[in-house]
Amino acid sequence: VSCFFGEDEGFGDSSNIRAVLNESKAARDAFFVRLAILGLSPVTETFDSVVCGPANPACDIRTPFNLDFGDLTAEVTGGAAIQRLSTSTNGRGRFATSGDTYVDTPRQASDVGLGFTVSFDKPTSVLGFYATDVGERFADQDPPAVGHLELCFKDPGQCAPGQLDNIVVKDDLLNPVPGGSALFFGLISDEAFTKVTFLIHSRNELTGEFLLDSAADQFGFDDFTAGTRQFAVPEPAGIVLLLAGVGLYAAGRRIGRRGGSRFSVWVALSTHSRMSPA
Repeated sequence: VSCFFGEDEGFGDSSNIRAVLNESKAARDAFFVRLAILGLSPVTETFDSVVCGPANPACDIRTPFNLDFGDLTAEVTGGAAIQRLSTSTNGRGRFATSGDTYVDTPRQASDVGLGFTVSFDKPTSVLGFYATDVGERFADQDPPAVGHLELCFKDPGQCAPGQLDNIVVKDDLLNPVPGGSALFFGLISDEAFTKVTFLIHSRNELTGEFLLDSAADQFGFDDFTAGTRQFAVPEPAGIVLLLAGVGLYAAGRRIGRRGGSRFSVWVALSTHSRMSPA
């Protein structure tokens, strides 16, 4: 299993300036190089072909909606909406990383927890995406909080933040980033999956505990990548065992900072989730 992570710091929620995609793009490029070496040709959904119409220029297409990956499709359910921007950002740090259309996670009274689930019509071993405005600090909240993003590969009803078999994409309690930051995360697994739930929460900066859904952060997502071809690797473990959240969290904390950016590639070596830089 290979994971790719790159992050570029933003300029604050209200700046309306998009983060410059340097390290996040480097991570995405490394992800696609690895896919090419493995003989995989996944497809990226950019949302730029979505037709919003003059009566709905901002789109605001709520779930359920579909993602098109060529011979693979996926349905998105939960707290997500396709949005189109008329400015560089939405004024709160979230933006499209290509074109001007992206997936936002609006807070709604009807949401049962913030987050959404992507359900594929065929098994996939590949997942990649950009995420924006993840991991900022909310100093004016009581208690102060930091945004948090995890991935869960079980049925949505069995998913919860903090489970050991989740992938922790972003958790910077000790080192939050400014609003409007951008990251890329890519996964190449030796075990196919058909569902992934994006768990969006905030954590108490003082205690680390997860806060109620009403205090959760909101993130933007764009350029989802997936594919249908599977491949064999020596590791026999399933994704739930191999991608233990504890191991991936430990690897993520070892990412080195270069100025306002971070970039890392890590590989799971065993079912005990020992991690090694690639």
